[in-house]
Amino acid sequence: MPDANIQSQMTEHFLQDNQYPLSILSFDNIEILLAQKDIRFITPDYTFEKNTLPEKHLGYITDYSTNKGQHTGEAGKKLNAYAFCSELKLIKTFPEQKPQCVILKHSRGEIAVLCRKIRNITLNNIHIQTIPQCMNSTRMPLTHLCLYQEPENDPKLGMMSNADSLFNYILNYV
Repeated sequence: MPDANIQSQMTEHFLQDNQYPLSILSFDNIEILLAQKDIRFITPDYTFEKNTLPEKHLGYITDYSTNKGQHTGEAGKKLNAYAFCSELKLIKTFPEQKPQCVILKHSRGEIAVLCRKIRNITLNNIHIQTIPQCMNSTRMPLTHLCLYQEPENDPKLGMMSNADSLFNYILNYV
C-alpha cells in the first residue's frame, strides 16, 4: 500500500479504496503504466497520415473510432501521433505492424500515442514511489516507479507516467 504522502500526491490520478485502474502501454519491450483517467479511449481502428516533417511527430491520426466501433473523429480533426522505442526515444517511421492507438487527454489537449499493445488492469496490491530527484529529468517521461503484482504472475517493477508528463517529454524531445 502506498505511504500517505505518495497516496496524497496520486489522488488525482487514482481512485481511492486501494483500487488502481491503470493502462499498460507496451512499446518495443518496455511498458509504461498510466492512470486510466488520462486516457480518452483506445482504438485499433484509425487512419494514419504520414507527416511530411517527421522530426516533429510521426504523423496524424484521423477517422478514429472507439473500441465499441463508434466513430469519434471530428470531421477534419487530426491528432499528432507519436510512438516510442525501447529506449523511450521517439521513433520517426511508422511501425511495420499497425500498432494500437491510445488517445491521451493532457492539460493542453489530446495526442495520439501508438503502442504495440495496450491493456487495462485494476491493481489492488501496488506500492508507488515518486521518481528520485536524481532521476527527474525532462529527458524521461516517468513520474513514479511501482512494485505491483498481477494475479498469477511474479511481482514486477513498473514505470509510471501521466498524460501531461508524456506530452511535456515529447515537447522537450522535438
